[in-house]
Amino acid sequence: MAEKRIVCFEVSGECRYFRDVKEQFFDTPPGTYCAACLHSGWERIDPSACKTCKREKSFEGKTRDEIKTRMAKAICLEDEHNACEKELCDECEGWKTCLGYAEVALNAILQEK
Repeated sequence: MAEKRIVCFEVSGECRYFRDVKEQFFDTPPGTYCAACLHSGWERIDPSACKTCKREKSFEGKTRDEIKTRMAKAICLEDEHNACEKELCDECEGWKTCLGYAEVALNAILQEK
């Protein structure tokens, strides 16, 4: 059996179904397109339709700050020097240090400098 893999990458947070075509692309004329209906492919829409859309528009995930905070709490709770036993770690002495470690770790995972 193959070993499980972990994939970490950032996404824009914008609607994953939206495309604004500026120039003719093969048979596709310029305009606003939506691919939310999986069975029909890209459909030309009126841009105002996006304002009332009820679909889940972005990829699942957490914001960078949410991930960094979750990582910092895990670091803080495991650090014997902080001895943090609170649910909310942001009041303990080592919180800023733990946030710094989380930032470095997140950058390494996402291969950022």
